[in-house]
Amino acid sequence: MKRIFLLLMSLFCLIGFAFTARAADPVVNRSLGYFENTRAVLLLPARYRSGDEAAAYVDREMGRIFHYPYYRTLDPVEYDVALYSPSQLKELAEKANADIVVMPVITEWRQVVYRRSFFSDADDIVETRAVFDIYSYKKGEPSVRDDRATYWNSEEEGTVRNRYIFDDLMQDILKTFPYRRVPTDIARNLSGEPDRTPVNKDL
Repeated sequence: MKRIFLLLMSLFCLIGFAFTARAADPVVNRSLGYFENTRAVLLLPARYRSGDEAAAYVDREMGRIFHYPYYRTLDPVEYDVALYSPSQLKELAEKANADIVVMPVITEWRQVVYRRSFFSDADDIVETRAVFDIYSYKKGEPSVRDDRATYWNSEEEGTVRNRYIFDDLMQDILKTFPYRRVPTDIARNLSGEPDRTPVNKDL
């Protein structure tokens, strides 16, 4: 019985290895119900030292971009984001056999409250400093790109809405970030031979 169990475990490991090794293969895409040219994306969870709310927001927004049918997200669970730096995204792409690797980083999120005088009726002042970086690497490109947005403002405490700050930062990032829900970085041909011709955004 033990021998049969070990044999089955070995078989599952081999199947898993074969599946991972061919993650970006058109045959794998078809077998999973995707188009042949759907790109495999390793979307890592956002890194942060502070700003868990900001990290959750960025993860959600990235998830809205990278999903069926134009992208197939690979399971990031075996890649501990804390062990990799943005400069290693090319290495990660090769390891996961991904067409695209994305690493969001909440580089800075800091809010400081400045108290008014005890005799003042005005709200306290909140100073917010934030830096979001979305690092990405696309297979075949020479280097990792960084799309960055920054925010620095002081407001009365009663008017501060973090969601609006996140929206402003993400809108700035999307001005240069090359990926969209419907791709604009490549032609939208999802079957047959891959078409890597860049889309003319002026058309």
